[in-house]
Amino acid sequence: LYLNNTGLMWESAPLFQAVLVFAEHRYYGKSRLFPPGTPGCMNYLTTEQAMADNAVLLEWLRADPSQPEGPRVLPWDKAVDAVIGFGGSYGGMLGTWFRMKYPHLVDGLIAGSAPIWSFMGMNPPYDKGAYYKIVTRDASSAGGASDNCRTNIRNGQPLIAKLANSQDGRALLSKAFRTCQPIKTSNDALGLIPWVQEPWSWFAMGNFPYPSGYVLHGKGQLPAWPVRAACKYLDELLSSTDLLEAMRMAAAVYFNHSGSVSCFYNGETDEENSPPTTMRNWHNHGHGRELQRLSSLHGGPADACVGDWGYQWCTEMVQPFSSNGVTDMFWPPNEFNLSESIKGCVETWGVSPRPYWALSEWGDKDLTRTSNIVFSNGLLDPWSGGGVLTTQSDTVVALTIPSGAHHLDFMFSHPDDPADVVEVRATERKFMKKWITEAYIKRRNPPGLEEGLQQMTA
Repeated sequence: LYLNNTGLMWESAPLFQAVLVFAEHRYYGKSRLFPPGTPGCMNYLTTEQAMADNAVLLEWLRADPSQPEGPRVLPWDKAVDAVIGFGGSYGGMLGTWFRMKYPHLVDGLIAGSAPIWSFMGMNPPYDKGAYYKIVTRDASSAGGASDNCRTNIRNGQPLIAKLANSQDGRALLSKAFRTCQPIKTSNDALGLIPWVQEPWSWFAMGNFPYPSGYVLHGKGQLPAWPVRAACKYLDELLSSTDLLEAMRMAAAVYFNHSGSVSCFYNGETDEENSPPTTMRNWHNHGHGRELQRLSSLHGGPADACVGDWGYQWCTEMVQPFSSNGVTDMFWPPNEFNLSESIKGCVETWGVSPRPYWALSEWGDKDLTRTSNIVFSNGLLDPWSGGGVLTTQSDTVVALTIPSGAHHLDFMFSHPDDPADVVEVRATERKFMKKWITEAYIKRRNPPGLEEGLQQMTA
């Protein structure tokens, strides 16, 4: 997935005569440390261990094969001139912390959509409601849609709750949402609320100006500007059955992206129409089925011994979310509750979160002790609420993309790219050149260096 959605790297590498290296995160993909069922197998899934993996990898890439008993690594002037890191989303967070912890191994970093300020205890504090405020803004005229879209979504959720209380109401919901099976209980009917909510986070993250399968993990495509595509069914103020049917059609932009789904919500196995486990389950998309399969075989998710963001959240990546139905469009209000979150983590994973670990490990919002990092954030991306949006120093720079969603600048160039993302990519390459120049001068200092670099990037 990431290999095919990192055009910034692929398109920049030839300009700097660079080699690309993609490192797989431990516990994910094929990088599994233990077979399923191994007791305590998840203990080594930490950001510190993941970064140490990359540190060892970089040293290994510089290893001198001719001296097995000699120096561990080649001098820089015989190995590489500079190392530039790239990371999007969680990868951007890891990359930022890697640059802070291992500055001798990476000369500069491009961190796209990296919400490093989305943790508890920050000063000023992180706005726990920021994520859903931005999703809501995307579904309004401020995001290129219609204000009626936001209003209809907000009004439709309590309508579902009201109809859930009667048999006739549940029958109406079954018909309006074209459920695969009749909705028989009020609890089943209430489950429609998170079902209609879930797609909007995906739409906002994947709100790209062209069709893309990125947020669907390559299993299909969302249309260009998916928030606007879904909102077109909700452009006019609606009520009753018309509102419910429009909400279904909007959700179907996600759940029926293939165009082949004939019923929704309570199907048996089809991933496109199965009810979500939680509104915030974006992190499991794509490997959740494998986790469920292994969990069922070995007693629980922790015994599956595979990487999962739920486990990482429940140990050290505690990013709080809240919604209130007033400054956002999600109902009923859902205030972040640390005690309940801890209880859920213990029940699911057998671990208790360290809610302030990011603050303890990396400090507050003071980035003046690091250097050579460019933070980029698309302002349509809900994760930008926890991102670095203002330049911190001459060497820690923030770039914003008003028409960009989740690390749009990392994607391959496209004819429909807005001017702001084209400009940001050009600025990022200027910083790459600067970091390479500085590293090259420091390690080699040859004559004619600047002229050579200008020819490389002309």
